[in-house]
Amino acid sequence: MTKVLLIDDDPVSIFTVEILVKKVAPETNFESFREADVALEAMLSKIQEGDSPDVMFVDLNMPIMDGWEFLAELESHTEHLKNTRIFVLSSSVNPADRDRATACHLVEDYIVKPIEKDQLQSLIGA
Repeated sequence: MTKVLLIDDDPVSIFTVEILVKKVAPETNFESFREADVALEAMLSKIQEGDSPDVMFVDLNMPIMDGWEFLAELESHTEHLKNTRIFVLSSSVNPADRDRATACHLVEDYIVKPIEKDQLQSLIGA
């Protein structure tokens, strides 16, 4: 079963992605967090046990801990994330954000919200 993790402070974005995931791959295990620091803590305990998500979407602009800080914290855990595809999912159309995200070796691609159904389907392998 595919595991998808979304970290985004926007409840509308979470709702939209969750609905799309359920439509394109109903058997997918979908989990979301509105706070990156809470997501990081939960995820670190899971990945230490070998339970990493297959696909992760990370928003950039969030309070407390933003997506950049979250990604920086993941840098020291790359050995546990070898099979995790990480995508930035952001409303930012700033080319500097795209360049910074794609320069991060953890990030596979930069997606501008809203994500399309066909795009999501190809990313989660449904």
